[in-house]
Amino acid sequence: YQKKNIKRTLSIVKEYEEYREKGNLPLHYIGYLKQRKNKNNPEKLLSNSTVNNHLTGLKLYRNYRKDIEQKETNLIICRSLKTHIPEIEILSPEEIQSLFETTINTRDKAVLASLYYLGLRAGESAELLLEDVDLENAKVLIRKSKTGYQREVPIHSKARDIFEEYVKERV
Repeated sequence: YQKKNIKRTLSIVKEYEEYREKGNLPLHYIGYLKQRKNKNNPEKLLSNSTVNNHLTGLKLYRNYRKDIEQKETNLIICRSLKTHIPEIEILSPEEIQSLFETTINTRDKAVLASLYYLGLRAGESAELLLEDVDLENAKVLIRKSKTGYQREVPIHSKARDIFEEYVKERV
């Protein structure tokens, strides 16, 4: 686990233990979280996603105590709250091909190629620099990934053709 995730989990456990020390019942904890104000935005309550993060943190702590320390805890974990997941429209291969064919700008084609052929996230694609693309070794360096770690992604042959065309225009 990353250091920031461990710190977040420890603060969640600390909040839970403080809640219990006040004589509150574990079964009411989820209700408490749903009524608790957001520390970053006191005008709002915690979102279902944040409540679920708290529950996940408590599950991690419970499993740690059980597996590593060989100690049982009296944590009662509720099922996660339902969150609204927006419906995602997935393009067909024909629609994607149409996107590539109708895109005139080579830079835009390179962005599309990084998203489709390399599977990069939008933020990763936006952060790409020309020097991150190694056409010789057919790899792209992702400096800022979702996990916070750098990683290399192999370049698909179709993406390589588009990237080569883009580099020629830039030089």
